[in-house]
Amino acid sequence: MKKLFFFVAFIFAMMPAILFTACDPDDSIMPEPEPTPETDTIPQQTDTLPQQDTAKPVVVPKMYNLTYHKVVAADSLVKYTTQVSVQKLESDFKWLADNGYTAILPRDLLTIDTVQPKTVIITFDDGYYDNYLYMYPLLEKYGLKAEINVIVEWITEERKNGWLTWDECREMSQSGLVEIGSHSCLLHNPSNGGSYILGGVNGVGRETGESDEDYIARITNDLQKSKDVIKERVGIEPIAFAYPYGEGNAFINKYISELFAVTFLTHNGSYNPKNDLHLLPRNTITMSTQLENILK
Repeated sequence: MKKLFFFVAFIFAMMPAILFTACDPDDSIMPEPEPTPETDTIPQQTDTLPQQDTAKPVVVPKMYNLTYHKVVAADSLVKYTTQVSVQKLESDFKWLADNGYTAILPRDLLTIDTVQPKTVIITFDDGYYDNYLYMYPLLEKYGLKAEINVIVEWITEERKNGWLTWDECREMSQSGLVEIGSHSCLLHNPSNGGSYILGGVNGVGRETGESDEDYIARITNDLQKSKDVIKERVGIEPIAFAYPYGEGNAFINKYISELFAVTFLTHNGSYNPKNDLHLLPRNTITMSTQLENILK
């Protein structure tokens, strides 16, 4: 009985220590902190609009060639569609200048890096004296340039039958306003006065029964001679050739392209001057042609 009494007394004596220990947990076993809430993944809105693709569409350079032939002194003297009056020519040149067009020469196509908008090439075929008399002064007046493709056999030192002389060709070439190109030597039907022969052989056409070898030799010999004569008489080798009557053919074209860096037909249309410079279209200008209808 005495032992039981001492046991109970011991228990009551230790109670404060037991209770104190239970209320003072060890820091080493502190509970883990509450997990931090996940950051909101929705991007913050700003006043800046979403970035858009600002790349400009690729602009394909486009050029037009304008082709004339003979210039006469008055509207009433125009007899053929290949003729324009000097009044019409000046009206066209003035329109080009007033509307911000620049005329370059075929030779410029070989070195030009960037084709500016409103760039044209003006050509005159055959080699008439009126090109010197009427057209040449208008180039200077309106700040333009032009090429004349001459029929070499018809250009002489002394004037003959209304054609240019070599002195006039040299003068215009040296001015920097005119480039002299080839329109062949004898491929423009001299036996028919230069006129087209319906159903016949015209320009670089092939004669009946002509072998490949003879055909190539006849055409290339003529054109090489035209280059040699122009270089001798004018002092600059021509780089451009205008097909007589604007006609070529797939067989002979490749041989002509080896002789000239630039070749012209007379089909209407435009072209990309950064591509091949052979068989380029040209728009024939007549008395009724409105340039604004072509250069649009």
